[in-house]
Amino acid sequence: MARRITSDHLALGRSIVLERRVGKVQRRAKSTIIGVREPSYLIVDLPFVNGRPIPAPDDKQCIVRLVSEGSAIGFRAKVARTYLEPFPMAILLYPPEFQEVPVRQADRVACSIVATLMPVVDTPAGTEAQRAEAAQQSPPPPEAKKADSSSRTRRKNAASAAAPPPRPEAPLQALIVDLSCGGCQVAVPILETDRPSEAPPELRERVAPAREADYHRDRLRTLFIPEGLVSADFDLPEPAPGRFRQVECETRWTRIHRDTLLAGLRFVKCPDPLARSIETIVQHQQAFFRQPIEPA
Repeated sequence: MARRITSDHLALGRSIVLERRVGKVQRRAKSTIIGVREPSYLIVDLPFVNGRPIPAPDDKQCIVRLVSEGSAIGFRAKVARTYLEPFPMAILLYPPEFQEVPVRQADRVACSIVATLMPVVDTPAGTEAQRAEAAQQSPPPPEAKKADSSSRTRRKNAASAAAPPPRPEAPLQALIVDLSCGGCQVAVPILETDRPSEAPPELRERVAPAREADYHRDRLRTLFIPEGLVSADFDLPEPAPGRFRQVECETRWTRIHRDTLLAGLRFVKCPDPLARSIETIVQHQQAFFRQPIEPA
């Protein structure tokens, strides 16, 4: 979908990727926006791949890719000029519009990143705390005073059945097993009392014995429901380290695999620092851990 581009997308210091295509051959390299004059031009660092700049001096245009607020953005920019002195840089003409790619189509990378998850118990009637406060402040209706004990018991049982599950006392231990700017897939161990768990040891060993009740299969299924919210804490590793706390996610799907609950989470809003870190990690993975030639 084409949209008008603004200086918010091309902020100074933002990390970008420059792409050069010649026929079927394409080269990509990281760069940084170092100057912007809206709506005329932007200045970027001139990166080199195999000793050749991207874009090259004779290139008429290049492709610019970046991530802004969780969306992958791309556009073609005309190359006005490239310089090697006083330092390598390129002047690109300001693009009139750009293509925004749905985040789920963004590149993903397999990983094993420790995380903690706290399901947010929330319903149209409000959070647990809001409902408890309302119950304390609201006087009982007149008809409740006349009801007999059996009627009160039936209403209490019905309310309990409709109420959401109680919030875990501690965040749940998990691993992020794939990651993109749009979201991630997480793995949570399933621990039952009647048999040993087949969940991976690196998942099982992080759960304190006193917290194992939160990892029963039925319990996890009530905590991770489609469109339910989850708050995630995790640290990203090199080459783009960062500590990210209370990242708001939405559960999209779940499935069980060998005593492990797998859940697809969508970032409700991916902060720019997180998006830039993920983009850097994905680019690093593609550049150094992809096999261009099948091994013999």
